[in-house]
Amino acid sequence: MGANLKLVDQAISAYNQGELQAFCALYADNAVLSAPDGTYIGRAAITDMWRGTRESFPDAKLTITLTVDDGTCVVSEWTHYAINTGPLTLPDGTTVPATGMPVEISGMDVVEVRNGQIVAHRLYYDNMAVLAQLGLVPAAG
Repeated sequence: MGANLKLVDQAISAYNQGELQAFCALYADNAVLSAPDGTYIGRAAITDMWRGTRESFPDAKLTITLTVDDGTCVVSEWTHYAINTGPLTLPDGTTVPATGMPVEISGMDVVEVRNGQIVAHRLYYDNMAVLAQLGLVPAAG
């Protein structure tokens, strides 16, 4: 197992254990995270984003189904499961109360690593599927 894959495995383990500080410490100070709800520049902004996610879904767990490491980037396909037990801030800034509903989605991410830190993280998942499972928008028919 290469060093980049070990770093990503360490990140996933910290995320699954709810260790936000250890998870976010793996990002470089000037890292960029691109997600369906926006782009976050710098470790502080990325930490704030993940803090909000963990407040909305404190039991969140990732299960990796496929990983490819090319020596520069690690690409992972995953399933994410969580129950919404905290307030959720929508991309427009609106906050909605916890729904108590479970969410299970599949997605992918591309993680670029340099000098033992995550410098770019591109996260891909269906944001509308999340909102539909929470009952916040109608489900696709």
